[in-house]
Amino acid sequence: NRLGKTPGFRSANSFWHSLGGPLEPAFRKLLDHQQRVDFAQLEQVCQAINRWADRATDGMVEKLLKPSDVAGAEALLLNAVLLDARWKLPFDPNVTREAAFRLADGGTLSVPMMRQAMMLWHFHHDEAEGVLLDYSPEQGWSYLAIKPAACKTLAQLQAALDAEKLQQWLASAEMGAAVLALPRYRSSSHLDLTAVLKSGELAAFFKPGADLSRISSRA
Repeated sequence: NRLGKTPGFRSANSFWHSLGGPLEPAFRKLLDHQQRVDFAQLEQVCQAINRWADRATDGMVEKLLKPSDVAGAEALLLNAVLLDARWKLPFDPNVTREAAFRLADGGTLSVPMMRQAMMLWHFHHDEAEGVLLDYSPEQGWSYLAIKPAACKTLAQLQAALDAEKLQQWLASAEMGAAVLALPRYRSSSHLDLTAVLKSGELAAFFKPGADLSRISSRA
């Protein structure tokens, strides 16, 4: 299955297992894809998973796992998530130019820099400054970009930042005119939630002899 075609936040989930029987209908309805695999064949399992991820995200997630990620697994519940959004005020690609981007170590890197004069929400504080850019109105989300103040390092900003301070900064944002330069980039992340799930209400499912009857009556 592919991710939903509605622009914006999109996700797809899959379950990969070696269970002897069929999945329970109620559990099966929660999945976009399920497949029985032989976890002794790590390369083949990864190839199948990565083909699913590539197809489900229209090529935006080409490689989700490597063999070491599935070693020792008996079942995998995977979720592929992406944000496919459009700016409310699109940047003109003809204005994008190579420019210097300051790195955390103080060096610089030449990157494609988008530019636009616009009205936007922005804030300035002793530790940081930031801007909010809206995505298209039907999506209802905004992009937040924060950089350290001139006298601060990225490490200092990261050490000082917490949810309360971020909310204070956002509450102080003001609308004003600005010429914004923003690097064009691509971002992705791979999160292993095993430790988080083991510490919560699902911890019992990670122990030998776990009751998986709601997943499959023959588990």
